[in-house]
Amino acid sequence: LAFWQLRRLDERQAFNATVTERIDEPPVAFDELLPLARTDPEAVEWRQVTVTGEYLSDQITWFNRSQDGLAGDNVLTALIDGDTTVLVNRGFILLDDDVRPPPSGEIDVLGRIRVPPPRQLGELTDAADGPLSEVRRIDLERLDAQLPGELAPVYLDLIGSIPNITPDDPAPVPPPTSSNGPHLSYAVQWL
Repeated sequence: LAFWQLRRLDERQAFNATVTERIDEPPVAFDELLPLARTDPEAVEWRQVTVTGEYLSDQITWFNRSQDGLAGDNVLTALIDGDTTVLVNRGFILLDDDVRPPPSGEIDVLGRIRVPPPRQLGELTDAADGPLSEVRRIDLERLDAQLPGELAPVYLDLIGSIPNITPDDPAPVPPPTSSNGPHLSYAVQWL
C-alpha cells in the first residue's frame, strides 16, 4: 500500500506539472485548438483560449458544487461562435442566489479548456431525454441535442470576458491548487 501511495504521489506531481505548464502558455484562439480537441481532448485540457460569440439566454445549472468552502451551483451557458457551440462554465453561485441572465450581444471570452470527467460506476445520472435545466455532471453528448450548432467536445471554465465580469455575475472557477495531497504521509504511515 505504501508503494501504491507513492505511485499516486507521482501521478499527482505529473498532473500538477501539466496543469502549470499549460496554464502558463499564452492564450490562443479556440478555433486553433478545436481540431486537436476533437481527436485528443486531454492534450489541450487546461490551455487558455479566447473565443468570441453570443451567449444563449437558456442556462443550465450544474448543481451540488462547492467553492471556497461554500455550497452552491455552477452556471453553464452555451456560447455560439459561427457554426460552433461551446459550453462555458461561467462560474459559481451560492445555493440561494438566483441565476442572472448572461450578457447579451457579442462577448469576448477568455477561458480554460476542460474535459468532462467520465461517469463513475454507480454515479447518479440525469434524465435520459428532454431538455435539461439542471445537471449532476457535464455530459456533452447528452446536452448536444438541446443546443444549436456543432457542440465542441470540451467546455470552458470562464476566466474573464469583455464586457467585464461584474460582482453580480457568477464567480469564475479558480484553477486547481498545486498540492501534492496526503500521499507521501500515507506512504510513510504504511511503511
